[in-house]
Amino acid sequence: MMHGGGGTRFSRVSGEVSGAFGDLGTFLPHVLGVISVAGLKPGGIFTLFGIFYFFTGLFYRLPIPVQPMKVASAAIVTGKVTPPEIAGASIMIGATLVVLGLTGVIGVIARSIPRSVVSGIQLGLGAGLAVLGLKMVQHNLLIGCLTLLVMLPVGFNRRLPQAITGVAVGVLAGLVLGGFPPMQHMAPSLQLPHLVFPGWGDIWRGTISIGLPQLALTLTNAVIVTSTLAEHFFPENRRVAPFTLALTQGGANLLSGVLGGIPMCHGAGGLASHHRFGARTGAVGVLLGTSFLAIGLFFADPALAFLKLIPEGTLGALLFYGALDLAIGGWAPASRWDIVVAVVVALLAFFVNPALAVVVGVAFFRFTPGSRPPG
Repeated sequence: MMHGGGGTRFSRVSGEVSGAFGDLGTFLPHVLGVISVAGLKPGGIFTLFGIFYFFTGLFYRLPIPVQPMKVASAAIVTGKVTPPEIAGASIMIGATLVVLGLTGVIGVIARSIPRSVVSGIQLGLGAGLAVLGLKMVQHNLLIGCLTLLVMLPVGFNRRLPQAITGVAVGVLAGLVLGGFPPMQHMAPSLQLPHLVFPGWGDIWRGTISIGLPQLALTLTNAVIVTSTLAEHFFPENRRVAPFTLALTQGGANLLSGVLGGIPMCHGAGGLASHHRFGARTGAVGVLLGTSFLAIGLFFADPALAFLKLIPEGTLGALLFYGALDLAIGGWAPASRWDIVVAVVVALLAFFVNPALAVVVGVAFFRFTPGSRPPG
């Protein structure tokens, strides 16, 4: 339907722009953390995210997100790994995903997991992200609660850019309450990514400390659950599948590993956030990719200072609303037994580990009296 002409076009454009802000609650804390704590160069990191986002938007033509890998960024922030070990982990993760995608093994894994187990993983991960969002709100309680309250009614009107509204309110409140920081020098300064050559020891240590723990979460959340959620949001989609998600993430991490970036992935939470705040096409990837490329190549330092103006409480509010969509997206239990399985899996994913939750959930589904073949 094209009734409304300009109004419809405006709502679509504003939805894509708002959707671009939707995943900041997940993206910024991890990226700012690895830059400020580990001392990694912001120019290279933003450039590589820009390349991956731009390619993702053109290839999938849907709002598929690009995020820092959570286990990896946590290890980096806590100082457990060195830059060459980060590069080694990225190379190992990238090579593994490419092999799993090209051989079709990733599809076999995905087909062996019942839908109720996937729903449970979504519910558990969504609950975990929602709790994390509320904890971030507590760090700037007044600003965070204000952002949550303002975003709530805006969310019921899909023509209004909910995420942009939340960011604007948070930044304005932060400036009013905390004062205006000095302006950064905005002259462009070219910063190119630099080559990194990890040794075999770096690859081994990066694999043990980051690669193996991260792969379990990546296969669950960034491949299987993201594919399922994309099928729910975009039934006509033909490109987002486990093997394509494995290949695009694999290629991105191989590139990131040799150019001084950090491990990157897609993610169900990011997809839910982009969709929740209005994104419906790959334009969000092109928009963010172009922006990150410009930041990384020419304006890394002043852009970093600007992004730090967004209060943590506001990022928490964005993360909270996106997490709710992840938790309930595609939730369609076919029987009471599906509900039982999903709840058990969600509890394990929330309190223990998503990868363990998948293993236990599949066994629980298949080898108990209430089980039935996946439909």
